[in-house]
Amino acid sequence: MDRLEVPKTAERMTVAASAFLRALTAEQRERACYPFGDERRSWSFLPATDRDGLPIGALDEGQRRLGHELIVTGTSMPTYTKVVSVIAMEHVHRALSPNWLADLFNPERYCFKLFGTPGEQVWGWQFAGHHVSLNFTVVDGRHISPTPCMLGSQPASFGLLAPLADDEELGFRLIGSLDAAQRAAAIIQIGRAHV
Repeated sequence: MDRLEVPKTAERMTVAASAFLRALTAEQRERACYPFGDERRSWSFLPATDRDGLPIGALDEGQRRLGHELIVTGTSMPTYTKVVSVIAMEHVHRALSPNWLADLFNPERYCFKLFGTPGEQVWGWQFAGHHVSLNFTVVDGRHISPTPCMLGSQPASFGLLAPLADDEELGFRLIGSLDAAQRAAAIIQIGRAHV
């Protein structure tokens, strides 16, 4: 991102986060709002039956729209498309899973968290769930840290839906460009993938 664009993006984030917060009930704000501190380091892409924060499933249509407008401030349109496609894959994962696991893959459990107050010297926000973790910290309205950020997909594709196909292709091209010694150093063999 061009450094001249960062203050504009920070302002869009502040406006979107403030609008989202204003649309919430007091009870919803209590679930969504945290002080700016260690809590923002808490994130996971693993499936969970319960997450801290305000789940999408607790939002009405207008609140959901405002939540998505906040997500758009931190992503390009292609990345936003990937985020919503990854969330849509939860329905596929759920349908392909045994009944005792199916409830873990619920797109309504993706949660919003806001840290501090939008527009303060330091504040941040998070949108996280199974296979999506977006974390942003805004400092002085001039600096944005977009980490950690993670997108995944399980299954990687189904029918026409393949949210991360272009990212996978780039990864395979990178690995294919390495010689044997580089490949041995770069590839970490991991045991069975998580559910």
